[in-house]
Amino acid sequence: MVSAIQIADENVRVHDTQAVADALSACRHQLPGASTGVWRQAHWQVSEQAYDLPDVYVSYIEIGAYAAETTIPIKCPRYDLYWLYLLRGALTITTPDAKKTLVETTENQYRVSYLPAGRYACSFRKGTHRIFYVVHKPKALFREESPELLVQSDVIAALQAQLATHVTTSALSMRDGAAESIQRFLRAPGTTFLKRKQALQHLSLDLIFHAHESLGQQAGNRAAGAEWVGDMEQCIKRCIRTGKPVDADTVAKALNLSAVYARRLFKVHRGETLGTYITEQKLQLAVQLLEEGDSPAMVARYVGWTHAHFSRTYKARFGVSPSTYNK
Repeated sequence: MVSAIQIADENVRVHDTQAVADALSACRHQLPGASTGVWRQAHWQVSEQAYDLPDVYVSYIEIGAYAAETTIPIKCPRYDLYWLYLLRGALTITTPDAKKTLVETTENQYRVSYLPAGRYACSFRKGTHRIFYVVHKPKALFREESPELLVQSDVIAALQAQLATHVTTSALSMRDGAAESIQRFLRAPGTTFLKRKQALQHLSLDLIFHAHESLGQQAGNRAAGAEWVGDMEQCIKRCIRTGKPVDADTVAKALNLSAVYARRLFKVHRGETLGTYITEQKLQLAVQLLEEGDSPAMVARYVGWTHAHFSRTYKARFGVSPSTYNK
């Protein structure tokens, strides 16, 4: 495994097994199955726990800075788009000579930054700093056009072209939902590989969604999300009226969105899940059809449910069975 961000001085890496274990046990979070590393110098210590999957690289780092101003040399081996989250403390990434600041973010904030391959310097004030960063690997993020990410087209264009130019977004607040998603993952990353893989996939998509929504609000594009949700509602009603099968996947496909993103977008703007909305629309049509004299069995077939499922769902919603209403 090759770390997305590396300590530039390999001579300060701690190789003593017990010393590494002690350093990691002092971290606020211990991540099972993670690849670990500890680096130590007179004025600082870095402890990293990371997961490297085909589609995403995730790293949780704790830094102990013992001097008033601590600088740690780092290097990025690849052209990557970094999602840098500050759980505690502050982070400043500069050029190696510290003459130019490239990324600066503080506690409960994050930035999406494109860093070309090369050497940099990280500056910290005295204290403990906790950093969580994610790299969505290009082969996953750009295997097809992703309309949800067009709001950061400048950053993505830099990555796709692999330009030797640094690009970063404005500071974003982790209170947009990112903090909750990260903390939920750190509390329960999964005790087996398959559980961790699933948790990391959910986390990755959550963070993309939160960043997209936050960047969209900054750019004044909040209406775009609401417009997508309006289109989803019309698509659902159209499918139900014409008796066509409809679920989150078909709705997302019709709008050229990922199903996961469509679900999250709908929940944020409507305050309810896509599945709940679809069920409610089917029930409203069912009431209309029953009033017109159709039998419960006919109504169930029309809305795409079995008779038994329709009866249970109808009774749970209205307190009576559809056959009782029909009578």
